[in-house]
Amino acid sequence: MSRVFISYTHDNDEHTKRVRALGTRLRRDGIDLVVDADKEPAGPDEGWPAWSEKQAASADLLLLVVTRSFERCWNGEAPAGMRLGATHEIKVIRNRIYDAGYYTSFCRVLLVNAADAQYVPLVLKGLQTFDSNDTQSYEGLLVWLRGALAPPAAEAAAPGSAPPGWSPARPGFEWTLADRTQQFATYQQMITGTTAERALLVRGAGNCGKTVLLAQFLSYAQHQGLMRVLVDLKGCPALDDVFRNLLELGAARLPRAAQSSPAERGYWLLQDFETSAAPVVLIFDVYEKAPEPVRDWIEGRLLVRLGSFAHVVIVIAGREIPDVSRQTSSNLSVSTDLTPIVDVSSWLEWNKRLGKWKSPREILRAIPGLTFVDVDHVTQWSYCSGAGANLAAEKPELTAEISRRRVAQAAALDGVNTLVSACPWSERPLTEQGKEQGIEVFDIFELVAEAAGFEV
Repeated sequence: MSRVFISYTHDNDEHTKRVRALGTRLRRDGIDLVVDADKEPAGPDEGWPAWSEKQAASADLLLLVVTRSFERCWNGEAPAGMRLGATHEIKVIRNRIYDAGYYTSFCRVLLVNAADAQYVPLVLKGLQTFDSNDTQSYEGLLVWLRGALAPPAAEAAAPGSAPPGWSPARPGFEWTLADRTQQFATYQQMITGTTAERALLVRGAGNCGKTVLLAQFLSYAQHQGLMRVLVDLKGCPALDDVFRNLLELGAARLPRAAQSSPAERGYWLLQDFETSAAPVVLIFDVYEKAPEPVRDWIEGRLLVRLGSFAHVVIVIAGREIPDVSRQTSSNLSVSTDLTPIVDVSSWLEWNKRLGKWKSPREILRAIPGLTFVDVDHVTQWSYCSGAGANLAAEKPELTAEISRRRVAQAAALDGVNTLVSACPWSERPLTEQGKEQGIEVFDIFELVAEAAGFEV
């Protein structure tokens, strides 16, 4: 797992705020970062000296924030009894540079104040120095970080196979949506381990079927026997509410997060996801409603670590979705746009595939005293009243003509005096035309209610 550690001295409150604001900015730009603020207010269990030593020794990349105090610690000139933690941390970094033969491919100098350039230690003067307040310099820093952190392209499993922990696609699942087959195919590959990609980002306007799509994704995860959780962000939940929602996966899947304090729960969730040997599916809905702390954690902590999650699949849907193009893990994400399904053939295929035309006929045949003769045989090629999709409001004359033709087709059939509709939009325009042609029109629920003894 590639991590970046920011090493700095706590010169004063203003300097600390600048460094931590820079850390937040880097995370939003997709950098998997370690900073001491993650361990506040309680501090690390092992204590600050041991924690700092561990980060300085094990981080893949180091960003050294240089100031006058940092230079003094580097040169061993800090006042007696002061800056002991920073001095020890810097000794570890100096030893790493020495052991590397001064080939410092793993560290760079960083300024949060351009005036501090004069304090760059002699050993570090040959390194590229980045100024976080200069746009061009900051972009150069991102280029270096992303290049150094970019994971090698993962190889997908061979066709028909699945890597350890993932199961091949099980037969017998019924896809009940019209179209959306491309999104389902991508998702199916992810949760069967047959692709290296691990995140599906679904963007769409309102009423495009995002929530229905996610419900199908959850059903398929259940069909595959996978643990899954849906986090609904509609109510702008606090970050800790999101964490509690994720803990619904169970203590067996998230042992350390389940026992952690609220302040450290986000950290241990990531650790548990990284070491999970059993696949889990995380689904986030209505992402545009996510408050900033939730977005910061999802974009700056969760998505950037996709490469280290061998058994986690993430789906995020909303009118807005995270921009992962700047992240080192962007090659592990797929973005897709949902648009209204306007192709009539998609709906006809859906009707035919699922047999939606059968249920109303079965209900009619079950009503006592009603003789149902299916002489129209419209089945999946059912005629429309013309009232759907707001057409009755936009072009009422067109709806009236379509309904007139539909009623005329029924009136032409021998022995038929009643037309029944299972569409809530159809009853009014069909009734208006039925009065003129001597055909009585009922909504199917009216007949069911009457048969049950209710007064309609």
